[in-house]
Amino acid sequence: MQGLTTKELWIDRINEDKGLEHVSNAKLLHLHDVLSSVKKEFGSRTKLIDSMCTLQNRSKDADYRKSLESLSTPRLFDKQRALAKKAKARS
Repeated sequence: MQGLTTKELWIDRINEDKGLEHVSNAKLLHLHDVLSSVKKEFGSRTKLIDSMCTLQNRSKDADYRKSLESLSTPRLFDKQRALAKKAKARS
């Protein structure tokens, strides 16, 4: 898990007193699955955001990109899958 919690895949918003040691196993497994999938499909969080901007034809919209950068990686991944599904249905 420590190998996936790098700056390119993850925003560190963990309570410093508790850390990852106090997170439930179910949440850790979900987080591991999401981070592994993002790393495999996109390589980094930035590329995931680029993909989302491209799917919505908003590549040049800096405000939209900034709003996406504030979201957690699991939320971004869910949103990207929904956008990809919607784009596939339009085609």
